[in-house]
Amino acid sequence: MNYKRILLITPPVQTELGPVRPNIGLGCLSQVLVDNKIEHCVFDMLLGHSVGELLQKIAEFKPDLLGISLFSNKYKTAYAALSEVRRVFPGLRIVAGGPHVSCLRGELLAECPEIDYGVYLEGEAALLDLCNGVDPEKIANLIFRKNGEIVVNPPRAFISDLDALGFPKYER
Repeated sequence: MNYKRILLITPPVQTELGPVRPNIGLGCLSQVLVDNKIEHCVFDMLLGHSVGELLQKIAEFKPDLLGISLFSNKYKTAYAALSEVRRVFPGLRIVAGGPHVSCLRGELLAECPEIDYGVYLEGEAALLDLCNGVDPEKIANLIFRKNGEIVVNPPRAFISDLDALGFPKYER
């Protein structure tokens, strides 16, 4: 399945670590989507957006894939937001990435059944492959379900030439 409209979100998991900063991971993914002419939008819930506003954004933008960046602090808040998204938009596919996914790998999909795909470690190439309809079994760094079983594909090599990546794009 090809994905043509992607909504990337940072969940509402405010921390006590200081001022809100843009999510660099979503900025990198956004730039990859721009470079490959894939329509997308970034919705940063750390700017004070509620789950209700997220649901409204999904209804307006009509994505066919929702990408979420997960951190281990307050991950249950993010899971609850995804549960509400799944309740209201049962057909929307959800892919999760970020440090929480890289730590948990296959356990993530067991913990949060709302997530359809997980991407661990670097996500740029895996997200692009997923959007372009590559068979999930052939996408390195991808976690998915097949016949009720959780599959964790092998990792791909790290990006060695960081200059090959565009500057992270971060726009609303």
